Amino acid sequence: MTQRTEQRERTRAAILDTAAAQFEERGYLGASIRDISEALGLTVGAIFFHFKTKESIATELIASYYDEWDDLIREANRRPSSALEALVWLSMRVADRYQHDIHIRAAVRLIRDHSVISASLPTPYVDWVNVATAFLQRAQKDGELAEHAALDIDQLAYQLVCTWFGNQHISNDLTGRADLKERIGQMWTVYLPVLTGRPADDLPFAPIGVKAAGAR
Repeated sequence: MTQRTEQRERTRAAILDTAAAQFEERGYLGASIRDISEALGLTVGAIFFHFKTKESIATELIASYYDEWDDLIREANRRPSSALEALVWLSMRVADRYQHDIHIRAAVRLIRDHSVISASLPTPYVDWVNVATAFLQRAQKDGELAEHAALDIDQLAYQLVCTWFGNQHISNDLTGRADLKERIGQMWTVYLPVLTGRPADDLPFAPIGVKAAGAR
């Protein structure tokens, strides 16, 4: 890689970082190419060299948001633990990214602003419902779940994802996501007894394991 190429990549990354901070704070309509260029000390033309429009920056951040989870999901699937413990671990790791990754937080804000972005964007939440369904099906197959007729895996996966994102949204509005992992831990103390038919305290990975999963 040449020095010029490295410089271009650093500039492109800096543009994405700065744009992400502005999108998170101001939303899609509130952010502008001029503000991004001024924050970086670059000309507007320098921004346009890398991104033709503000929308192209937004869509790249949103695309990277969806790509971000692939490695985590694969890692969760490779874990030697049970399917439920892997799902708990995954939910806490995702919460950690929401707290500490500016690109993730910007993408979340942009997804909420989708109605003012003309580009075609992926449908949110559907992939997470599918992921939760797959882990719950595996847990059911392995005998982790309570054996009663009312346990509908599709409905449980949907409600689990709704609860996770509801916690994320409320935690963001009330504490800037400072308590997000704590709230997700509380979510599991409610769901795990429903899923397993056992008190959460009887399970080796909840609630103690929930906290440990978030720390790893």
